[in-house]
Amino acid sequence: MEIGVITNPNSRKNRNKPHRAERLQRIVGSMGEVHQTESLESIKPVLREFLRKRARYWVADGGDGALHWMLRMGMEVLQEDEFIDQRFALPMTLPTKGGTIDFVANNVGIEGDAEGILAMLRSNIEDSKIIVETEVDSMVIDGIQVVDGADVPFTELGKGVDLPDGDVVVLTQQDLAGLPVASAHAIEVRAFTPLEQIDPLYFDRSYYLAPEPAGTKPYVLLGEALRQSGRVAVVTVALRQREALAMLRERGNVIVLTTLLWPDEIRSPEFPFLDEDVAVQMRELRSAVADVERLSGDFEPS
Repeated sequence: MEIGVITNPNSRKNRNKPHRAERLQRIVGSMGEVHQTESLESIKPVLREFLRKRARYWVADGGDGALHWMLRMGMEVLQEDEFIDQRFALPMTLPTKGGTIDFVANNVGIEGDAEGILAMLRSNIEDSKIIVETEVDSMVIDGIQVVDGADVPFTELGKGVDLPDGDVVVLTQQDLAGLPVASAHAIEVRAFTPLEQIDPLYFDRSYYLAPEPAGTKPYVLLGEALRQSGRVAVVTVALRQREALAMLRERGNVIVLTTLLWPDEIRSPEFPFLDEDVAVQMRELRSAVADVERLSGDFEPS
């Protein structure tokens, strides 16, 4: 999943928009999910799902308050056992414009309404454009967690490992974030697979790979081996500090890396007609097949 959106129906900008979530969902489409969060208690479960589905962009719709709680509760969720051990990082986060204050949106130059911002974000993702990340150094999120009856700031929270001698080694979130991803400096091959075995639903985006000078010969050998075998390499690789599933294939003497979706990122179709018994007459089928044959041709993307 690419985009995760929370929309606050109680914010001033959304109070008279009862179908706000549905409208934003139509804009995001299959690229993400939009959840209506009517209370603070409803935010954390949504953010957990965004992390589990590896949403790369979080969007807060409802003004600076919605952004504040998304960031604050996002950092709290990242401290939970399910995510801290997997070295999850806070995704790129942005507010939609139109809230009461719009301090953050104005500070980073976000223009347009929520619909336009989401449409532009989706378009840039689909076109594989670089989305520039801007740091807001004047915004402070102060988190407090109660531990053993005492208030402890998030800056003092961490993971502890008990040693046999009784000492405790403390690992903070910064320590864990600095650990290298297993595939950070290499592309790890998991299997060589016929391309037709990979459902196109798994395809995400593609990149041309170029070798370093010392790696030219292995690069050429791998490309030729893929070409002659008719197979692709299923690999894992680190992108944006996250381990991604991908495949390598040879195309015109160049190796192309195509990132793949993880199985839990692909939705199962849930349409009412799938449970219906739709009768198709033979003459209708013959007519449909004839139309397909009449319009058959080679693929020409231009």
